[in-house]
Amino acid sequence: MAPHIPEEIIRPRVIHEVAGISSTTVWRLEKLGQFPARRQLSPGTVGWLRSEVEAWLLTRGASTITSPRTHVVG
Repeated sequence: MAPHIPEEIIRPRVIHEVAGISSTTVWRLEKLGQFPARRQLSPGTVGWLRSEVEAWLLTRGASTITSPRTHVVG
């Protein structure tokens, strides 16, 4: 039997980097039930399961950033 590989935990100081949104937006979406719930690891320590955050990212779809159109005269 293969050994169990523990789930990676994303800590609050880096959640915004992984999710691509600000920490405040993470908090707001979490409160609305639109972001994976944080897990209590110990008193005063929380984190998110990487697999849940990655699954959430897949549901968001790719965002396209468009630059302003340049108007060429002539």
